[in-house]
Amino acid sequence: MNEVFNTLANAKYIVCALTSGFGNGVRYDPEVDGDLPGPAHPGGRVTVNAVAPGYVATKMSDGLAAWGVTADNTAAKTPLGRMGSAADMAGAALYLASPAGAWTSGVVLPVDGGILATPLSLGDLEA
Repeated sequence: MNEVFNTLANAKYIVCALTSGFGNGVRYDPEVDGDLPGPAHPGGRVTVNAVAPGYVATKMSDGLAAWGVTADNTAAKTPLGRMGSAADMAGAALYLASPAGAWTSGVVLPVDGGILATPLSLGDLEA
């Protein structure tokens, strides 16, 4: 199980590093890139962000049961007391894609029910 979490941690680190880097340096050049949908950003700037989901009830998270991790014990360890949903992730994506998120760039937005705000070890998620 530690190999799985180490792989996930490494993947998340790479996403965070790339998001931060691209968020500070990506520019849009209409002569090179052509027309893009949506409103243009002044100076050709492009926002680059990512959503970092917590435990979301999906077919993939159902596979955690092989290690004794169930939706019930995961929800009990989450500060908001439930697993995330597709609607929770969609809300975060809509914020980042809307005019409300136009001043947000280089951010990895955690949508995790408060897990990052709570001291929690991986051992706490076991049954």
